[in-house]
Amino acid sequence: MIAPPSSRSRETSDPDARTTDGTEPGKSKAASATTNPTQPGMKIRDYELLEMLGQGGMGSVWKAKHTRLKRLFAIKLLPQEK
Repeated sequence: MIAPPSSRSRETSDPDARTTDGTEPGKSKAASATTNPTQPGMKIRDYELLEMLGQGGMGSVWKAKHTRLKRLFAIKLLPQEK
């Protein structure tokens, strides 16, 4: 699993406000990948998700392309802890 980068929290007067990329204010897109449904084309750091390879009790495995290295990888996304 790829750990989300740390980010600074931004204050907002609207608790339901979203940023232009659809994430909550103060959260990066990588951090929101575990809370939002993942889909092909979603980017997590330097990886672009291409297709889901499998899913089970411990999470889902995705075929992903590293955008700088131009190589394919399998990435396991774990569900968010409750």
